[in-house]
Amino acid sequence: MSNTNDIKARQEQLREYCSCGDTTRAYHLIASGVNVNAQNPVNGWTALHCAVKRDQLEAIQLLLEFGADKRIVNNANDKQTPGDLTGNPDVLDLLGNNMIMEGKVHEQRSRTGPVPKYLTNPPSVFEHQHQQLQLQQEQE
Repeated sequence: MSNTNDIKARQEQLREYCSCGDTTRAYHLIASGVNVNAQNPVNGWTALHCAVKRDQLEAIQLLLEFGADKRIVNNANDKQTPGDLTGNPDVLDLLGNNMIMEGKVHEQRSRTGPVPKYLTNPPSVFEHQHQQLQLQQEQE
């Protein structure tokens, strides 16, 4: 039972790290076997949804290199793919989305469903530095 909880916790950590652009920690989780396409059970977001929503280009590249599926939809009423969560042309280029849709520039949708706490309240610089220190101590 705790193994299942550990897997879910590590999947949630991956989503959090990708939303904050912490590619070093995200890489370590992926390398340890965390599923890049795991979806949050509440909102259906993957790590790619989280990275795209926050325009984290390096995290998006990392996830795509490790097989993130850009076609997975979340649990919002309109079933959004990661590409539906951004209007950033650089992000759309990474995802391979065409920016022009029906003659209009792609605009970010306002309804994204439930947004995880770490997206609405990103960690402080101090908290990020503390997390890096803990990671270094774990590796020693």
